[in-house]
Amino acid sequence: MKNALIFLICCISFTGCNQQDSSKISNVEQPGYRKYKVKSGTFENQTVLSTISVHMAYKTIIYFADYGMKECRDTYTGDTLSERFMCDGINTYKIVPSEKTAYLVGIAYRGTEPRFSWDEVDKADKTSGKAKKLSDTLMAGEKCERYRVTASGVTATYAGFKNISFLTMIMSPGGTSLTRCVAYKEKEIPQEKFSIPEGFALK
Repeated sequence: MKNALIFLICCISFTGCNQQDSSKISNVEQPGYRKYKVKSGTFENQTVLSTISVHMAYKTIIYFADYGMKECRDTYTGDTLSERFMCDGINTYKIVPSEKTAYLVGIAYRGTEPRFSWDEVDKADKTSGKAKKLSDTLMAGEKCERYRVTASGVTATYAGFKNISFLTMIMSPGGTSLTRCVAYKEKEIPQEKFSIPEGFALK
C-alpha cells in the first residue's frame, strides 16, 4: 500500500507539472481569465490506478461554471458520494458528507481540475522531443487534441477538448494511472453546487 500511495503522489505531481500552467496566480488576481472555452457544464471521469499490489477504481463527476473558475469534483465510492472538492471562485474546500463538515483548503487557483493546453507545454520540451503532439482522438463524443510527454522513465499521455482534460494516462515502472472522460455535457450549473451545503460545519 505504501508503494501505491507513493506512485499516486508521483502521478499527481507529474500531471500538475506537465498539464497545467504552473504559475500560482489566485482567481481574484486574474479577473477575466477563462480556464476553459466553455462557460459551464459537467463531465464524468473514470479513474483506474494499478500497481503490483493494488488496484483501485472510482468515478468522479465534475461541475464547472464561469469558464472553470468555479468548479466542483464529486468523488464516489460505488454509488455513494464520499468526498467533494469545491472551488467557489475565491477559496477551495474539501467537503466530507459522512462528517457533515467542510474544510477550508486555501485560496483558489483556477478551479479544481488541471487545464489541458498543448500551447502551455514548455517549448524546450517540444524542441527536444520530450513532448510530442499526437493525432486527434474521439472521446465522450468530442474530437480531442492529444499529446505525450516522456521523462525519467515515465510516459504521460493527455487529451482534451476546449481546454478541458479528457484523458490523463501515466505509465511508469511502478504502475499505471488512467483517468478518462466517459460523459460530457455543456449546460447551466446551479450556483448551489459551488457552496458549502446547508447544515455543514466549516473548519
